Amino acid sequence: MSIIHNPEIIGKKRRLASLSETSGRFSMLAIDQRQSLRKMLSSQTGQAPESVPEESLELVKRVITSRLAHKASAILTDPFMGYATTWEFIPGSTGILLSLEQTGYSTVNKGERLTRLLSDWSVEKALLAGADGIKLLIWYDKHASSAVLEHQMGLVQSTGEACYRHAIPFVLEVVCYSSDEISATGPEYAQKKAVRVIDAASEFSDPRYRVDLLKLEFPGNLKYVKEFQSRSFHGGSVIHDLSEIRDFCRSVNEASRVPWVILSAGVEPEEFIEAIQLCNDAGASGFLCGRAVWQDVIRHFPDLAAMERYLETTATGAFDLILTANKNAVPWQQHKHFK
Repeated sequence: MSIIHNPEIIGKKRRLASLSETSGRFSMLAIDQRQSLRKMLSSQTGQAPESVPEESLELVKRVITSRLAHKASAILTDPFMGYATTWEFIPGSTGILLSLEQTGYSTVNKGERLTRLLSDWSVEKALLAGADGIKLLIWYDKHASSAVLEHQMGLVQSTGEACYRHAIPFVLEVVCYSSDEISATGPEYAQKKAVRVIDAASEFSDPRYRVDLLKLEFPGNLKYVKEFQSRSFHGGSVIHDLSEIRDFCRSVNEASRVPWVILSAGVEPEEFIEAIQLCNDAGASGFLCGRAVWQDVIRHFPDLAAMERYLETTATGAFDLILTANKNAVPWQQHKHFK
């Protein structure tokens, strides 16, 4: 009788396959937003963010999931306002990725950020609920205090160990920031962003974290790239040219010892399509995005029929264009980590 000597490795690979297309490319849709979604609804309804009821968030998550989940290789959602009320709308062919962290962060030391885990939730409970993968968002500033870095890195390491014990893929989302309050969308931060993303890819793909897939920011800002100043998303200032951006993307791929995907950070579809193609050309395995596809559905809230029409037409069209742009993604099985 043959014995499987590494069941946890086989289990992780099987579940990674559940999160990706049959080709091995990731085309994942995120609807795990909570505080950011509450703020979007606040702007639409005129309510204070803290007054937006959970039922409003649940409605948005249900209608998006029911209309778009079938087009994604996997859907990322939160366990309480998301998955608990949307699971029946997720097709069996679509993988399920559940988030582990609380929304937002705690602030210490004048701007340093600490990730917090959801209470009454764990890797084990996510697995029992039917998850094919675990997602943790970590806020990262290499120059933060040693206590903050120890907390953040320790959280990643303990989550990685729990995922390894239960043979479930660990998807780590790293969002870089500057604790000196520089705007993350402005030209000053754009000059430093590539170095930060490359460093994050190098740090968190270290084997001690047991990360299986990195969800990374685009290593630059296309709004400030010379060749895109005639496009609708241009920022008016030039920081880099396209050749530099291509070098940044290749450097991220070289730094990462595990497969990686790109996140959208809420940019418009036109800009995100360019980012996907640049990252995939450099070696990325696809995307995990949310607002780039569905954010304008909020403009139709609370008219359910109008929300559904928007998702079935405009949002579906945007998602189809993004999926087409993703054809050059490198299958995760072909990443150097698996060779």
